[in-house]
Amino acid sequence: MKTKGKKNDLPNQWLLITASVFIALILMSYATSRFNAEISESIQDATTRLPIPATHVMFDFGGGKQRVFKATIDHQVFQLTAALQSISETAKLALVIKQDQIIEVAEVKNRPPKQWRVYRNGKIQKTSIAKLAITGGDTYLLKYE
Repeated sequence: MKTKGKKNDLPNQWLLITASVFIALILMSYATSRFNAEISESIQDATTRLPIPATHVMFDFGGGKQRVFKATIDHQVFQLTAALQSISETAKLALVIKQDQIIEVAEVKNRPPKQWRVYRNGKIQKTSIAKLAITGGDTYLLKYE
């Protein structure tokens, strides 16, 4: 009789093993998804705490006269024209832009051969100012030369 009893317990043992493996898989799946969520949150927290480099917009009027504006851009991109308009309004700096060109800054007008030129991070920009964007860490120089 002992032999018959052991044979009957065998399906119950397999059922118990299968249920245990199934529960273990569910718990592992939950732990993995929870771990991934925590890692994702910590990466997002780390990126939001990164220092944001300052952005500079400088006006060089010639003859040693300069004005510098410093701002922090929070992980966004701004068009140069929008930044210039904001500087103009905030600093009460007269600024005239026509056909995507700077015509006048603080009553200093383009008078050929001198004109306002735009430099980004030390390199002259030949494209329209409407196409130029400012990101954190940029230095724009508007130079009358």
